Amino acid sequence: MSTQVNSHYSWLNINKNYPYLMITILLCAIIIRLIGLNKGLWIDEFFSLSWLVKTDNFFDLIIDLRNYNKPPFYFLLLYLWAKIDNSQEFLRLFSVIFDLGLIVVVMIWLKRYSPLASILAGLYFMSNPVLLRFSQEIRPYSLLFFATALTFYFTSQVTANPTRKSGYIGLTLSLTLAVSVHLVAIMLVASVAIFIFFMTMREKQRIALFKTSLALIIPCIIFLLFKYFYLTGLPEQKTNDWWMPSPSWSLISATWQYLFGFSSLYFSSYLDHVIAFIFSSILIISLIFGKWKQNISFLVAAVLFWLQIIIYSLVETPIFFYRIILPGLVPFIAFIVLQLDTIDRKTIKNISITLSMILFIIFTSKWIFFQAYRPVEYYKEVAQLIESQWKQDDLVLVYPGYISGTVKYHFEHNLKDKDQVILNLNNSQNSRLQINEINKENVETIFLVFRVDLSVKESDFVKILTLIKSEIKKSLNIKTFLIISHDLYFSKNSHNPDIFLKALELELGKPVFLENKKAYVLSDYQLNQS
Repeated sequence: MSTQVNSHYSWLNINKNYPYLMITILLCAIIIRLIGLNKGLWIDEFFSLSWLVKTDNFFDLIIDLRNYNKPPFYFLLLYLWAKIDNSQEFLRLFSVIFDLGLIVVVMIWLKRYSPLASILAGLYFMSNPVLLRFSQEIRPYSLLFFATALTFYFTSQVTANPTRKSGYIGLTLSLTLAVSVHLVAIMLVASVAIFIFFMTMREKQRIALFKTSLALIIPCIIFLLFKYFYLTGLPEQKTNDWWMPSPSWSLISATWQYLFGFSSLYFSSYLDHVIAFIFSSILIISLIFGKWKQNISFLVAAVLFWLQIIIYSLVETPIFFYRIILPGLVPFIAFIVLQLDTIDRKTIKNISITLSMILFIIFTSKWIFFQAYRPVEYYKEVAQLIESQWKQDDLVLVYPGYISGTVKYHFEHNLKDKDQVILNLNNSQNSRLQINEINKENVETIFLVFRVDLSVKESDFVKILTLIKSEIKKSLNIKTFLIISHDLYFSKNSHNPDIFLKALELELGKPVFLENKKAYVLSDYQLNQS
């Protein structure tokens, strides 16, 4: 592959200035990842925090985590990190560290093939909106992506220098780390195996078959231990109520759009179409003018990883979702930038690099001026609105119950530590008892906080509203807050927020106030009971 950009970009002198370019990319990555660290948690992040407060004993936490659906390694590390400082901002820095590690490893990995490809990949992983989101999220995905990058780095070490033990040891440890963070990483094993097959043919090397097999088998054994012996809660996940949607063309399309950065979910704009055009142009140029023979192994590894997830989702349990398939970005982006590097026609290469630079600038600008400050879901904003309007004796009702902890977390003033005024509407019997308590109190206003997501059925939502209307025996002002799950974007089904607004109107009458904020909807109703 070429190691020099014979184009209008030759003034960069990438070979000579590579260390400075890499340092610049890392400095920019650090700066933009420190923006918006206090944006507020969404429910999955609160679930991560909830494990930290369950026990003060590290070994008890290991036992408690058996009831979760993910391996424990990330949460154990987070527990230790939180001992230093458990503020939201500091906990987010834990993910930032691994994301920066991802950029470093990817750049070092690809530099052996092409300094230009290494720089382009570094810029992409620095600025991609989805990776920026997960670089701050208090979830295991940043560590998973880092482990994925390490896996492919050491895989290349094995194929390039098959006599060195360090490559096999690194491959074993990085794959083991990946499956210790998320079970989906087991699907990297097949991707790595086929990557090794193609790369050994390309580089005409003979690998140590026994060492390679051992490097792949050990992570598989670790996976089996987690799945069948440690994670006792896993069998419960395979139920008719499993929330992830089955694979469909609309799901796949929406997922790709979000994955590659040309979807802003609630806040779509013309810029999304510009990004889609630029990225599609780069992809088409790379496919048409790049040298497939040299880079096919990277593409096959990515496609095989995604294909495994799709097949598993079709025949077993739906798991095809944007955050699950993200590790496939590592070899896929490597394929694109290596294809761009192998373009022989100077004009085409100039165009592709220029488009790439424009894309990185747009990504970074969007993050700095808009996306960095937007939470995944708007629990913090809703909690602040409730606190600003809450008066003595008012009550807060939350449905479904699993969002109550996230809502409570963001109360900072009037409602902080006032659990008695926050009621969970989990089931009809429990809800009826709680609503009857309202009739005994001097309550003038109740705040209803609902999350519209893939788990909440319209029929259950209507039952809760009907129960509220039938059981409350006094006139009340009802303020509702519909928090729209970002997961709805990926599923074109009946979980449309408009359906829930119609249900509210049907049960509570026309709203005296209604405001759609896209990510959440505010409405007021006057319930007149005799």
